[in-house]
Amino acid sequence: MKFLCLALAAFVALAAPAVTLPDCGGKTVKASDFGFASGDSTDALKSALNSDAARVVIDRQDEDWVTGSVAITNGNKEVVIEDGVVIRAKPGAFVGARERL
Repeated sequence: MKFLCLALAAFVALAAPAVTLPDCGGKTVKASDFGFASGDSTDALKSALNSDAARVVIDRQDEDWVTGSVAITNGNKEVVIEDGVVIRAKPGAFVGARERL
């Protein structure tokens, strides 16, 4: 069921970005609910992505989401990036060879 839900969500996102994604079950949170900081939103993104929510929406803000290294360590997540969202690397945050945005 999860595969079908993810496949359907991907199809809907590609075919018609304005369409509401299907309900895949579980809780949905917005990343900004965990605090948006214009110069460094790493903590907010980490908290949202590692919350107990099944779906995390990185929602559009007036400024870019600037972040250091972030990893999902709390199970499977559906991550939705709203139209117009820009996620940018925090200057100097990615110095290791294995670090990625």
